[in-house]
Order: sequence, then C-alpha cells, then structure tokens
Amino acid sequence: MQFQADILNTVVERPKITETTIMGAAYLAGICVGLWKQEDILSHRKIDQEFLPNFTAEKRERLYKKWLKAVERSKNWID
Repeated sequence: MQFQADILNTVVERPKITETTIMGAAYLAGICVGLWKQEDILSHRKIDQEFLPNFTAEKRERLYKKWLKAVERSKNWID
C-alpha cells in the first residue's frame, strides 16, 4: 500500500474491512433498489490505515520508467 501511495503520489487508505469488493456490490444493489442512500454507506466507512506518499518526483519517475519497461518485457512472450 505504501508503494502504491508513493508511485501514484496520492494518499491510499486501507479500510478496516478488506472484503470491499463484495460489500461494494451489495451496497450498489441496495442503492439501486432504494434500500440505502450513498450518504448512509459513506458514514459506515472505517479506515484502518492511511498511507502518505514519500517519494521525491525524481525517484517516482525513475521507478515508474522501470515499471513501464517491465510491462513491455512481459508482452508477447507467448505465441
């Protein structure tokens, strides 16, 4: 999570409940049928930890370029 915050240069929040995919689907279904409003759901959101970006712009750019290189190398390796 810290690396994501660093490389994206943004705050990343880890929720207390990490099974957010299934909860998100359930919440969206509830909103669609009128069971909840978005404000109701947001009020129940609990953050376990917040990760703040620490990289300098130079370090972020250098590592991002390496990541792009790795992505390119991973392409077309199977015929």
